[in-house]
Amino acid sequence: MRRSRWSMAMAAGLCVIGSLLWSDAFGWDGVASGKIAEIHTLTEQGNYELRVVIVGAAQVCNNTNPALYGWAYMNSSDVNYKTVVANLMLAYTMGKTVTVYTMNDGNTGCHLHYVVLSG
Repeated sequence: MRRSRWSMAMAAGLCVIGSLLWSDAFGWDGVASGKIAEIHTLTEQGNYELRVVIVGAAQVCNNTNPALYGWAYMNSSDVNYKTVVANLMLAYTMGKTVTVYTMNDGNTGCHLHYVVLSG
């Protein structure tokens, strides 16, 4: 069975629209996927204590400040902080792919809210 170019274009368009609606439904300002390039940990409480850089992800959320949009962060006061840290460390050690979903919290950085490990 051969599909017409129009039906293939429609299917591709629906996929794009669906992914945009899914992203908007959950309110993510950024999604980045890849292997972890760097993990930074800081001891100063509330100062982006955990920072994650994803290979090839030049911008992790829609933040307009170039000094802040290249990495995602969490603070120890965030819910499930220890679990997320453990999963990110495991992904980094094992060379697994991660997908991070972030929110631009008032243009103060890309706040990490959801992490998926795969591969």
